[in-house]
Amino acid sequence: MIKIIKNTSMIEIPLNSFVRRTQDHKPLKALIMGTGALLKRKGRSRNWVLKADWPQISEILNNVQVNEEPSWQWFINELHKHKPQLSVNELVELIKQQPLITLNQLIEKTDCTLAQAREAIDIVEWH
Repeated sequence: MIKIIKNTSMIEIPLNSFVRRTQDHKPLKALIMGTGALLKRKGRSRNWVLKADWPQISEILNNVQVNEEPSWQWFINELHKHKPQLSVNELVELIKQQPLITLNQLIEKTDCTLAQAREAIDIVEWH
């Protein structure tokens, strides 16, 4: 189950059997921690939890996909499966943070639809 932590844009993604499913997990942990995201074990179990915001998840996905480690594909699939869809308001905030972002870059970065991207850009340009 994915949780969105209130009052922040942090997302909590469960990663059950993280260490057992990924070979050479130490570089993967380093990539995750390098983004500022939090990866921690749930108690004494073999289950882990990733706590990150949207930009961190995008950065993690980009960094992990470049590595092409076959055993990390499970992790990539889990992130894609739990990756939240941004609302139009969140897209507007992202555009305000990066005013020179293009329509295609916005779609690529957020996996939003063309209609959502156009609506968000129109809102920013008209206000």
